[in-house]
Amino acid sequence: MPVPESCSPNGVLSMTPFFLYREYVPLSFAAAAVAVAVWVASFDTGALTVVSQLTLPYVVLVLGYRGPAVVDRAMRRIGDISYGTYIYAFPVQQLIIHYHLGIGPGWLIAATVPITYACAFLSWRLVERPALRLRRRLTSEPDGAPRAAIVPPAPAHAGRGATG
Repeated sequence: MPVPESCSPNGVLSMTPFFLYREYVPLSFAAAAVAVAVWVASFDTGALTVVSQLTLPYVVLVLGYRGPAVVDRAMRRIGDISYGTYIYAFPVQQLIIHYHLGIGPGWLIAATVPITYACAFLSWRLVERPALRLRRRLTSEPDGAPRAAIVPPAPAHAGRGATG
């Protein structure tokens, strides 16, 4: 599958006006939502490339500058789904492509994000968080102090040189 135009050098260059006029560009989640809606509406048109270059840079800037606080609050509520997102995104994309040959990049993203999010959320709740709790329980003493690392002691001659 070719690289979407919004990820090409032209897509990166389309962020230049936003940077040059950053004092005049309000970073608003509402405006970003409108930009995403316009982008989604362009999926089945010939204008997807142009619309992507006009809308996605703004969305990236809003998420990059305004999103961390929102994401931090959300992560405290739902858990750390970053690893699950990393692990499941590619297989989910490949399954969607396998069962829906000819799906465009916009619809692929729109289908992949919620499925990947659900897989990552379930992975965090059912696998990762319980494993981390088990690790903490197995690696600390009953009083809560960290247990010494389980490393066998070095042989008595380990510190001496090879000249022995």
